[in-house]
Amino acid sequence: MYPIEMQERFESELYSAQIMFQILDECIFDEKIKYRIKHARPFFNTMYVLIVDSLCARIIRLFDPETQGRNGMHENFCVDRVEKVVGKSVITDADTFAIKALRKYRDKHLSHADLKTSTEELPPHQEIKNLISIAIDALHRVNDTILIHNRNTDTRGRRVVTRTSAQFNEIMTYGAFLIEHKDSDEYRSLLQDFHEWHREKEGY
Repeated sequence: MYPIEMQERFESELYSAQIMFQILDECIFDEKIKYRIKHARPFFNTMYVLIVDSLCARIIRLFDPETQGRNGMHENFCVDRVEKVVGKSVITDADTFAIKALRKYRDKHLSHADLKTSTEELPPHQEIKNLISIAIDALHRVNDTILIHNRNTDTRGRRVVTRTSAQFNEIMTYGAFLIEHKDSDEYRSLLQDFHEWHREKEGY
């Protein structure tokens, strides 16, 4: 894989994770908008758990070894491979601690029904989210090394992230508003229109 191809692939992985994290951090449980989703709290609690677990699995794979399996036959696209190309590592001790904690959570709780750890208390999702934040910061630093290596300072991807989370926030607010006013005659027709549109779309 050429350095430019590596940059594009790594940025794609990083910004996809960043979008998910911003949706989690800025939209679902932002203190300023909590009141908007109080009537849909069970749904958003479930969404919160799903996004945290998905983020953990998505991010930690980027910190897997460069090769795995018998005799290293399986190659991974990961930070180790990027660092080998650019000839520089920016991973700190704090990053390593967070990565190890996330890998244990992924390996023992998400990927396998490990009998020993199944009897242990799961770490709080807020703790996992904080570890993910550390890992994402590390990935941004790794990405910066690729940009410097390729003499590329384009940051279009970062602007895309902000726009995406804002769109999600807007959609969530509309949905929560309709849930809150589902019994109102003024807005009931909107919900009926939505259900009819959905049935037609799904071919019910």
